[in-house]
Amino acid sequence: MNKKNIIFIVVCVLLIGFAILFFLNAKKYVVMQTNVGNIKIELYPQHAPETVDNFIFLVESGYYNDKIFHRVIEDFMIQAGGITKEGLSDDVGYFISDEINPISLGLSKDEIVALEKQGYRFTLDLQSIPLERGVLGMANRGPSTSNCQFFIVTAEEGTPWLNGRHTAFGRVIKGMEVVDKISRQETNEGDRPIRRMIIQRAYTTRWPW
Repeated sequence: MNKKNIIFIVVCVLLIGFAILFFLNAKKYVVMQTNVGNIKIELYPQHAPETVDNFIFLVESGYYNDKIFHRVIEDFMIQAGGITKEGLSDDVGYFISDEINPISLGLSKDEIVALEKQGYRFTLDLQSIPLERGVLGMANRGPSTSNCQFFIVTAEEGTPWLNGRHTAFGRVIKGMEVVDKISRQETNEGDRPIRRMIIQRAYTTRWPW
C-alpha cells in the first residue's frame, strides 16, 4: 500500500469519526430510572427547542429525581413532574411558552381559530409532531402554562384531540413496556397510583443504546 492510499484511508476514517460525533452531539437523550424499570427518551430540539432546553435543565439539576408519576390513566397517558414521592407539590415557579404549529399537525382553520380564541399562540416556523403513542408532551392548565410536568402517551391510537394544545418534544425509544406497566397500576379516585411509581433518577446521555 502506497503513501497516498494510506493518507486517503486516514482522512476517510477521520471524516467518518467527525460525522459520528456530529450525529451524537445533535441527538439528545434522557434516561429515567424508575422503581419498575428504565425509560429512555429521545428529545426533539428541532421541534420544540425551548421546551427541550427547559427539560434538560430540570433533568441535569436533579429536579425530576424522586418525583412520582402522579396521574395515570390506562390507555391514555402517564404524567409526572411537580409531585415528590412524599406526595408534596414542588412546582418550579415559572412558565415556558407553548411551541406548537397547528398547521403541521393538520388542524383545520376553524380549529386553529377556536384555539386562538382560548388564548393559544402558535409557532409557525417549527414543525410539530402529533401526540402519538410513546410521545412526550408538556402538561398544562391552558395556554402558556407549561413548566415542569410532562406526560407520555400510552393510547394505541394516540391522543389527536390534544394536538394543538400541548407541546410535543420527545419520544420513548426504549422501555415502553415500563411505561405500559406504570399505566396499568391500580389508582385511587384521583388517578394516582396506589403503589408509588417513582423516578429515582433522571439523567442526560449522548448514547441512544
